[in-house]
Amino acid sequence: MEKCQYTEVPNIAEQVVKIKKKTNWKPFFKQLIIASGVWTSVFLYGLCVGAPTMFIPQIRREANDTTVITDDMASWLSSAYSFSGFPFVIILSIITKFVGRKIPFVIAALDTLAAFIVLYCSTTITHLLISEIMQGLFSALNTTVTVMILTEYTSPKYRGIFLTIKTATFYWGIWTSNAIGTFFHWKKIPLFGIICSLYAVINVMMWPESPVWLASRGKFEECAAAHRLLKGCDEDSEKELEALIASEREYLASCNTKLSAKGHVIQFFKTIKSKEFYKPALLSNFTGFLGFCSAPWVFKNFGVEGAALSFGVISTITIIFLYKYLPETKDKTLQQIADNMNSSKSKKATVKLLDVET
Repeated sequence: MEKCQYTEVPNIAEQVVKIKKKTNWKPFFKQLIIASGVWTSVFLYGLCVGAPTMFIPQIRREANDTTVITDDMASWLSSAYSFSGFPFVIILSIITKFVGRKIPFVIAALDTLAAFIVLYCSTTITHLLISEIMQGLFSALNTTVTVMILTEYTSPKYRGIFLTIKTATFYWGIWTSNAIGTFFHWKKIPLFGIICSLYAVINVMMWPESPVWLASRGKFEECAAAHRLLKGCDEDSEKELEALIASEREYLASCNTKLSAKGHVIQFFKTIKSKEFYKPALLSNFTGFLGFCSAPWVFKNFGVEGAALSFGVISTITIIFLYKYLPETKDKTLQQIADNMNSSKSKKATVKLLDVET
């Protein structure tokens, strides 16, 4: 009888571990690419904010006439995007619930591209004002949607550094705008903005939709695919995915009644009228309004040094309160953060994940 040659059966678990170790950096680079698109958008916002401080004095100097741009018009050119962006803060907050995170970002990126083109081709002061007004949508995006994108698309261990860079890029944009305007003609600012806007548009086209939004719409298969594409298939990512799907299934089960368009409107106004919504909203708006009203008085009576001292004292007190009462969010998933904010422990739920090829 012939002898049979047997080979050792490979350890599947060891193979999986080796594969995961080899592909550890792949999810990071995917998240880095997406984060770079967000950083570029915030950088462009800073470029927009810094541009008026450069083109206003240059245009006055070229015309040899300070009245070519009056003080009132200079004020409007420096703040028009804030006023035009205010309605979009509310609009974007609503439409992101129904169309996701990607589509609003695409629209805003195309909007800022068009705004920089108008600024580059401008020949009158009216054109400058139109360009600044067009930037309102983009300024609202950077106030609302960009934070959602970075928190939902990135892993908890990278989220902190990505959000820190996001904050810094806004000021880098202002600095770049001032640097370009100091050494070159001001139209080089929108030209640079056009190039960066094109990158932002191309970058967002490569994104998947947010796993959190897909889960909130009951698209759990697409959610699992997008989550694994962005964050890999390691143990921590799979636990985060399980918690996300369990949380959204529980929420959708509690909202299983289908509402008509009128019902959605009624539900929306009920939310606005609830104490959980209007109390924090009124408090935050009141403190902001108080700052706008008191700042001129502080500068007038205490000067720049006194205003800086007041700002330092208030900031210190705020940091102490945040340190004492704000729950820790480092390396925690969105579900864990929400549970901490609600002062409740997350319910353990077993979820059978769908098999999705990655």
